[in-house]
Amino acid sequence: LFWLALAALVNGFARTAAAAATAAGSAWVAFVLIVPTLLNLVAESLHPSPSRAELVAESRAAAAATERRGGEVLESFFAEHPELAPPDLQADMLSFRMAVQSEVGKAMAPVKERFAAAALAQQREVERWRFASPAIAAHEALTELAGTGYWRYRHFSERTTEFKDQLLGFFEPRFHRREPVKAADLSQLPRFTFAEEPFADVVSRVTASVAGIVGLAALLTLLALARFSPRRLAA
Repeated sequence: LFWLALAALVNGFARTAAAAATAAGSAWVAFVLIVPTLLNLVAESLHPSPSRAELVAESRAAAAATERRGGEVLESFFAEHPELAPPDLQADMLSFRMAVQSEVGKAMAPVKERFAAAALAQQREVERWRFASPAIAAHEALTELAGTGYWRYRHFSERTTEFKDQLLGFFEPRFHRREPVKAADLSQLPRFTFAEEPFADVVSRVTASVAGIVGLAALLTLLALARFSPRRLAA
C-alpha cells in the first residue's frame, strides 16, 4: 500500500517516465537503506553498549582475581551461608569452584546490567522513530509475528535466567553439604516450562506498526489524489 501510494504520488509530479523511475528509486533507497542505517547509528550513539570484548575481558579478570583470593572467597561464602558449610569445614574442589563462580557472577552483574539497559534503550529509540521508514515498521511487525523480535527474546532470557537460579537452588546446597542426590529427589528437580508473553502484548506491538504503515500510505494517497484532482488536471 505504501509503495503503491508513493508511486502514484511520484507520477503526479514527474513529467517523464525516467524522472518517475529516478524519483521512485531514490525514495526506495532513502526509506529502505539510508533511514534504517541512520536510525541504527543514532540509537547506538545515544545509548552505546559495552563491547563484547570488554564483557569477555572483565569476566576473565573477575575470574582470575577471584581465584587468586582462593580460600578467602570460600571462607566468605560459608560465612554468608553457614547452613551450607560441610561438617569438617574442609571444602572440596567442587565447593571452591561453585563459590568462585558465585563471586564472579556478582562481579559481572553490573556489566550485564549495562548491556541489558543499553539494548532496551536502543529498542525504545527504534520503536519511537520506526515510522520514519515503512521498512523499519514492517521489519518490527514481521519479527514480532515470527517470534524473533527483541521483546520475545528478552522474555525468553528472563525465563531461562529464572530457571538457572532454580537449578542452582536445588543442587548447590546439596553439593556444599555433600549430600548425594537420591532417586527420591528427582521428583523435586526443577523443570523448564516456557510460558509465552501475553498474546495481547504481541498484538498491540504488531498493530501499532501496521497502523503506522497504513497511516503513511493513507497520507500519500491523499496527496496523490489532490495532485490528480480535476481542478489541477484542468489547470
